[in-house]
Amino acid sequence: MLPEKEFKLSKSNVSIKNNHILRKPTRQLNHLGRKVSKEKSTVNTMKSLKIIALILVAGTLASFAPLEKSSHQWIFLGQRKVQYIGDHDEILVTGRSGTFTGLKMHVTGAAIHLANVKIHYGNGSVQTVAVNHRVSPGRWSPVLDLPGNKRLIKKVIFHYKTVPNAPRKAVVKLYGRR
Repeated sequence: MLPEKEFKLSKSNVSIKNNHILRKPTRQLNHLGRKVSKEKSTVNTMKSLKIIALILVAGTLASFAPLEKSSHQWIFLGQRKVQYIGDHDEILVTGRSGTFTGLKMHVTGAAIHLANVKIHYGNGSVQTVAVNHRVSPGRWSPVLDLPGNKRLIKKVIFHYKTVPNAPRKAVVKLYGRR
C-alpha cells in the first residue's frame, strides 16, 4: 500500500489524497456574517428567487384588476325616497347625462323587493325588465344590461314593494354604465 499523500494547491479549495481530487465546500457569509456552505447559499438564493417571482406574478395580476373595474364607468343618474303606500316611482334622466349600456340601483335606509323596471329610451321605445329581487339596505340590484349599443335614457320607472314594518323609508339611487 502506498503512503497517504495530501497536496494542497495554494488559493484553492482542492486537495489531492491518494490520487483522488477532493473539493472542500466553499464558504460564504450570510446577511448576519455567519459562514454558509455553497449548497445552503444556492438553496437560499433559489428560495429568494421563488419569492421574488411570486411577488412579481401577484403584482402583475393585481395590476390587471383595476383595469377591468375602470373599463366601466358608473354615473349617478338620480334618486327617489320610496313611499310606504306607493308601488312605483320614476327617475327622470336628462339627455346631458349621455348614453349608457347598463343600469343598476343602490338601496339605503330599508329593504325593498324590486319587481320590475321600465326603461324609456330617447327614441321613444320602452323596455320592461323583470327583476324580482329583494335588495337590502347598502346593497346593489342586479345589473340590467341594455340591448344594442349605448342607449339614451329619458326616464326609468321602477315597481317595488316595501318591506313591512321598516323603521325608515328606503332611498333608491340609479346609476348608469357608460
